[in-house]
Amino acid sequence: MLKFFDEKKGQGALEYILIIGAAVLIAAIVIAILVSAGNSGRDDANKAIDTVSKKMDDLTDLVDGN
Repeated sequence: MLKFFDEKKGQGALEYILIIGAAVLIAAIVIAILVSAGNSGRDDANKAIDTVSKKMDDLTDLVDGN
């Protein structure tokens, strides 16, 4: 009878470990997706800044007569 209770406790502990492991895995996937999206947005912003900077340089050259 005592062994039966030990098996139930072990099963409950294993279930909690599996649930925690699944939660950690899901959190890691979500973080990876968010970091990837952040890097993509940063690249787009840098491209836009470069484009505006080049157009301003071209306009300055045009005004200066170069």
